[in-house]
Amino acid sequence: MSFLFKADGSDSAGYGGGSGGGININVGTLSGAGGIRSVGGSNNSPGSGGGGGRIAVYFDDISDFDMDNITAYGGDGSSGDGGAGTIYLKSSVQAHGDLIVDNNNLVTTTDSTPLRSTGKGAITALSATVLTDANASFPVPDPVTGALGLIGLELDPDTNDADTATFTIVDNTETTITIDIADGELTTVAAIGDTYIGEHYFDNLSVINGAKVETQDRIIFNSLFITGGELQAENIYQIGKVETSPIEKLVKHQKDNMQRERDRRRIIDDGRGPKGKARLTKEEKHIINKEFDAHKVKLLIPAQQYDDEAITTETVKEEILDNYKETAKVDAEVGETSG
Repeated sequence: MSFLFKADGSDSAGYGGGSGGGININVGTLSGAGGIRSVGGSNNSPGSGGGGGRIAVYFDDISDFDMDNITAYGGDGSSGDGGAGTIYLKSSVQAHGDLIVDNNNLVTTTDSTPLRSTGKGAITALSATVLTDANASFPVPDPVTGALGLIGLELDPDTNDADTATFTIVDNTETTITIDIADGELTTVAAIGDTYIGEHYFDNLSVINGAKVETQDRIIFNSLFITGGELQAENIYQIGKVETSPIEKLVKHQKDNMQRERDRRRIIDDGRGPKGKARLTKEEKHIINKEFDAHKVKLLIPAQQYDDEAITTETVKEEILDNYKETAKVDAEVGETSG
């Protein structure tokens, strides 16, 4: 494939692979058969793969471009794979844009794709445009290295206020945050002693194929798609339903899987129909198990704290189970032995 833009990390034979670079595109119409890629470098001797890069595309029309040609995978490493990079897509008509984190089914450690985070803390001083947390240690912007610090992130200055107003961060030091005055004045919605937190808004968020995303901020989305990935944040909310966590929806899916398992066992126990009719053969039971498992997912959801004063970390993790089971294991599950 030819590439319109490419910023891959370098491969390595003795050390870890290089990380992918950053690509920022602002275009009216994006079309053509080329690709946009920023993947981590690989490593075939003791060492890890590099992390995927960061790709951002701002556009008016992308309908004639194959979105599968935009990739930011981590690199394949002999002692560990690199974390996924991020792909941010925002059309001129979107409010927040889409974030895609895809690691091409590589296996990484938890939190291998961290998002920039403001975190959570207490206000020690406050003016109309500057929030101070004397105990903080924010990452600072650096024009030489290109580090953004907290610039561009959203801030909720009072987590306990029913007001959902947020402020865009335009600058920061290790202990202060400066917001855009066009968003209003901080002193109208917060006070010294209040708890602040960062927020990330997305129209659509996809965490797929081994990606493991972590942030110390809130994640707020309109649509969430997780397949074989993990998302960890201070809170995870749906736009327009801030009071309801998507955890409840995932719990329903888990219950659906439990019902599917009960149905599977009932079909095997009952044979082809009502009790008394012909029993299923071992091969038929194996086919039934494969069919049920092909549509089964495993959702691991930790117990949630709903105390307003508690610091709650919500993790959503989805693992696609194997579509096949060993015959002996299938037989053991239904209380039979091969012979």
